[in-house]
Amino acid sequence: DGGSQDLTISTAGSFDTSLILSSSGTAANALQITTTAGGLDISVTGDAAGEDLDITTSGAATEIRVTGASTEADAIIVDATAGGVIIDSGLAAADSLLLRATGGTTATAHLTSNGTGTAAVDIDSTGSGGDIDIDSADDITIDAVDAFSIDGAGVSSNVTLTADGGSQDLTISTAGSFDTSLILTSSGTAANALIVSTTNAAGGIDMDSGTGGIAIDSTGIISIDGADDMNFTLTSGTDAEDLTIAVGGSGDSSLLLSSIGTGADAISITATGTSGDILMDAQAGTVIVDAGEAAADALILRATGGTTATAHLTSNG
Repeated sequence: DGGSQDLTISTAGSFDTSLILSSSGTAANALQITTTAGGLDISVTGDAAGEDLDITTSGAATEIRVTGASTEADAIIVDATAGGVIIDSGLAAADSLLLRATGGTTATAHLTSNGTGTAAVDIDSTGSGGDIDIDSADDITIDAVDAFSIDGAGVSSNVTLTADGGSQDLTISTAGSFDTSLILTSSGTAANALIVSTTNAAGGIDMDSGTGGIAIDSTGIISIDGADDMNFTLTSGTDAEDLTIAVGGSGDSSLLLSSIGTGADAISITATGTSGDILMDAQAGTVIVDAGEAAADALILRATGGTTATAHLTSNG
């Protein structure tokens, strides 16, 4: 009826002896250890191999359940202060191991590590053909204060946004005003080793650049084709900003401007500026102008600038 009035059941003597509590009862609570007010401590102080705390069940339908009615953040703690923790599930079925937070809309599940190695948190699927599936009913956020890498090997891979409304964009970008680059590369050997395409008939491709410009280089053929109106325009803001279409190299190569149009301006070369000229110069070759139309005025060379305009046909031969 006072403090420190304990009931001790023990074995004494440093010999191979045991204290055994057993029950042959058949009820669900065949053996109970209960405290109606205080706590319960189970301690193993041995330090030799095999001196472990073992809690086991031997029946195929018998479970081990650890439950707590506490509402504290540490209602149940599994803590190995120096060693490791291993949780194994031998059930060959879906959901054989579940770690979940079921406390409502504000509940979160955290998997953390204070390790400093490259695999401080390591999630592996070691079975042959085993996958890792991460699903969310809302967003998924992956942040790194250092580098991150997503790699696949041996099969096709994809990153896909399935939009169900307007302005749902997929953005791949670099941020920060530094000497950084967004690099899309392919080591494929096919003609379409790198494809940038819009599959919807109404979809376009928009490429914009600042003063750094856009450079397109190829050691092979470059082909730019369109099925509607096209233009290449330089909007000059000052003198000596020229648009050059040229063939380089000293081989037997040609710059070909051709049209199968049937209009009177099937090919039109025009200088629209008030003082703009057109210069045709074959510095060491020949200039040939052919008109194949069987009609009057098939070839016209004229000066239409007014009463002071002149037309010169000269030769220094």
